[in-house]
Parts: sequence; structure tokens; C-alpha cells
Amino acid sequence: RWMGDLIDIYDQSNRSCAPTEFTCINNRPPDRRCIPQSWVCDGDSDCSDAYDEHQNCTRASCAVNSLLSALMILTCLCDRRNDCGDNSDERGCSYPPCTQQQFTCQNGRCIPKVYVCDGDNDCEDESDELDHMCTTPEATCPPNYFKCDNGHCIEAVKVCNRIDECSDNSDEKGCGMWNVSEISHYCIQFNSMIKATIQV
Repeated sequence: RWMGDLIDIYDQSNRSCAPTEFTCINNRPPDRRCIPQSWVCDGDSDCSDAYDEHQNCTRASCAVNSLLSALMILTCLCDRRNDCGDNSDERGCSYPPCTQQQFTCQNGRCIPKVYVCDGDNDCEDESDELDHMCTTPEATCPPNYFKCDNGHCIEAVKVCNRIDECSDNSDEKGCGMWNVSEISHYCIQFNSMIKATIQV
């Protein structure tokens, strides 16, 4: 099967799988995928966490003692997958390096870069879905800087100065009618008026 053919397995987050189907309980809720029972233990991970291949599967021997095992060896030889269970189909193989358009999985497999961080375990070892690659840490600002809603950082002294320094006006939100420089200006004027009134 080709992965593109398998991806079109409808959204099943709110339904139960039929008795003839296997339920993938994926590690990224609320995704739920139902796959045909015949796909369980077939050597191809159809659940994003390879749950369908961890069901006490027994793999067919790769010893060449039948036409079926000979065909299996020819189709599975040197494909970077342990199809035989004893890794005999991968011994002595030399693999070309991944191209610039491909991602190199930790297990050595090559997948298209567009498959990285798409929620599917395309590498079959989860190395294309690692948190440090797929999540972006929230940006922080240095000390004495203000973080704008759009992520930019501006000097803290520029907050509430009636100038949109952030380009999203977040540095002027919640400033109220008065800012500190205006309050001190009016306090000085008020004190001067009080002194003038007392002197009269």
C-alpha cells in the first residue's frame, strides 16, 4: 500500500470502530483512526504511533524455503524496515543518503520533508514528530523590554506613550486616560496652584 492511499481514512474522532476494524488509539488526541483488521501486524505502521504493529505480531520467517518468503525477501530487501523480525532483510545493505527534499529519520529511512510534523509517524520511529522539532517555544523579551501581542519586543519606557511602537497598539492598551508623565506634570501644576492660593 502507498501511504497516500491510507491517509484518506475519514475522521473518526467521535465514532466507534466496526467489529471488522482495528482502533488506533493515537498519541495525539482527539484523533482516532479505524483501519481494517487485515492491516494489523502487516509490517506497515498505519496508526500514527505504530500501535497496529505492536499487537504481539509474529512475522513470517525470511528463510528462503517457499515461494512466498522468496517474494517477501525481494520486495522487502534493503528497505530500511525490519520486515523479517530478525533484521536479516537489512543485513549487508548500503543505503543512498537522503536527498535535500527528504528528511533523514533516526532509523535511517528517508521521507519527504513535508511529512515532518504532520501528526503521522511516517518514519515509524516517531523521529519525524519529536516535540522539539514540532513545537515553537514562546518568544520572550530581554529585561526592561515589553512583549507586544504580536511577539515584538520594545523598550518598557515606550509603553503608554501614545505612540504605537508595537505596530498592533498593544503597548497602548490599558494605559487609561493618563500616563505617568502626564500625571506628574499635572501634579506639579496642582502643587503650584495650591502654593499660589496659600500665599494669597
